[in-house]
Amino acid sequence: MISGVPGRVSFRHLLGYQPVNTTINLPGTTPIWAVAPKVRQNTFLTYETDRWSVSLQNQWLSSVKLAASDNAINGNSQNYASPRLDAYDVLDVTVAMRFRPMGADGQAFLTINNITNTRAPLFPSNSGIPGLFYPTMPYYDDMGRFFTVGIKAKF
Repeated sequence: MISGVPGRVSFRHLLGYQPVNTTINLPGTTPIWAVAPKVRQNTFLTYETDRWSVSLQNQWLSSVKLAASDNAINGNSQNYASPRLDAYDVLDVTVAMRFRPMGADGQAFLTINNITNTRAPLFPSNSGIPGLFYPTMPYYDDMGRFFTVGIKAKF
């Protein structure tokens, strides 16, 4: 609590780091690297008073190396015009107001997901069938900016 300012501030930061993620499909074959970010971070910041609250959530994923294995070891030729996907950063915000209809605990809220309308980086699919997969990695959200308005109550 900050002196002279009503309300409460809370902060939480989660960090995941996975430097190596390999798979060996068959015994004796060359290991394959997972095409995934090594660092994932989520940060939550909330300011709330008795009646109002504002919450921010930030998700950040590190850049991704596209090659799934080392060409010098396996004789492959995985060459990309851009060998890495850029880091991905998305910010969401929620503004909520508490109220008490008919003695119940209620809340009206507005959430804006992906405020900056960040697009997920395009990922070239390794599939031989064009159009079979959406051209982003599965852990990216490519919905774009969207709004959610709602009311909830507990009687």
